[in-house]
Amino acid sequence: MCIKVVRVLASDCVFCDFSGVDKSCYLSVSALICVDNQRKMDARVRKMLRSSPKCLEFNELDYVNASNLQKILSVCTANTTAVMSLRSITFDRSSFGGKGVVQLLKALENSQLETLVIRKDADGLVPADGYLEPIAACLATGVCNLTQLDLSYMRLRAGAVTVLQALETSTCGVSSLTLQGNHLDDACAVAMCESLCRNQRLTSLDVSINAIARKGGVAFGKMLLSSASFLTVLDLSFNYLDISGTRAVLEGLRDSGPRCVMQHVHLGGNQVPFDQVSSTCCRS
Repeated sequence: MCIKVVRVLASDCVFCDFSGVDKSCYLSVSALICVDNQRKMDARVRKMLRSSPKCLEFNELDYVNASNLQKILSVCTANTTAVMSLRSITFDRSSFGGKGVVQLLKALENSQLETLVIRKDADGLVPADGYLEPIAACLATGVCNLTQLDLSYMRLRAGAVTVLQALETSTCGVSSLTLQGNHLDDACAVAMCESLCRNQRLTSLDVSINAIARKGGVAFGKMLLSSASFLTVLDLSFNYLDISGTRAVLEGLRDSGPRCVMQHVHLGGNQVPFDQVSSTCCRS
């Protein structure tokens, strides 16, 4: 019997998600964790990892900092079964920064991981910190089974382009990339569109809640018109697109021709009256 899904929450509870799965597949964990007690937390995390879970989520825990990430990874790497069983890892509101991301990617290089979420890290992935190139190198050589990557609210800015470019020729098969809330502007959008035209794996891109405006909208419109991208889903909601930028996206979708595979473009929450554009445009 092994734990399939383990979540560690700021509420100090560890629990298993039984939704839609045979409960006999799970080992019930009901003990409370005192997050202020480092030794107890270390022991609980070691116990969870040794149970070879498929999904791990560390949500809003001060515990997951650079030092403790090392402990988590050391347990993982010492247990081949644990590494190979992992399919999804989420770190939400942790604080291990760029160095930790590099260590994490290297430790999981030979794993079967499919989904990696590193969201709202306190240190972020600021381009000036020097870790984006090593991260890009890790992505290029790849966690080979990785299909979903979420780096939301990591203060990436232009670093998002570095990540996207690394995925162009990566040996991993990332098909879904989420970059919400990374302060992406028009210059980032233009560079990303150029990269997207060279990426034959990425099918879903979420750049919502950023600062993409008219020039970015025009760039995405031209990308759609060229039919060079393999994207089927594009989320541009909650940016700064005005009517000109929005129109460029819609016209690019309309005039793209049969080679365009785009199915859904999300545009809600921009600077355009709702009655002038549907929040989600579906290609027929």
